[in-house]
This record gives sequence, structure tokens and C-alpha cells, in this order.
Amino acid sequence: MIGGLASSLYLEISSMTRVIDVLVKQGHVVRVPDPNDRRVCRARITRKGRTLVARVRADIIAGYAKILQNIDRSGREAVILAIGEMLAACRCCKACE
Repeated sequence: MIGGLASSLYLEISSMTRVIDVLVKQGHVVRVPDPNDRRVCRARITRKGRTLVARVRADIIAGYAKILQNIDRSGREAVILAIGEMLAACRCCKACE
């Protein structure tokens, strides 16, 4: 549901709707009516959207790799450990909401 997606991204539903409008126009997402509730509309990623996500993820990973190359091994290990702790803290916060 759009509301659940908005909530998980900390956006207002109206903002999420505008984002999805753009993604639909670009062909990255399609709106799909919920078969059980006419009031609900779901967003489904398209093949074009999956291709974009894969490309963006690869670009992000390459960017992080480039940054991490400039940090010595012990520093990289410390960064990775800290990021892991941050992710665990984020999951805890979401679970507490």
C-alpha cells in the first residue's frame, strides 16, 4: 500500500503519491488496484524500474568501494562495524514505533 511505503520512508502520503506519479510516468512503477479493497492501490515495480534499481545500487556500491579504498584495513573494519551497529539501531527504532 502507498501508505505503508510512505511510512517506511518517513514521507507524508501526499508526498509519496507525487513520487509514485513521477515513477509511473517514467515507466518504473505501475499502480495495481487491490483485489480485496477498491480504496487501496498498490505500486509494483516494472522491469524498467528493476533495471534502474540495479544500476543505482551498482553505482552506490562502486562509490563506497572507491571511498573505502582510501582507508587502511583497520579503518575499513571499524567503519563496517560501526555501520552494522547503526543498522541494528535503526531496526530497533523501527521495531519500537
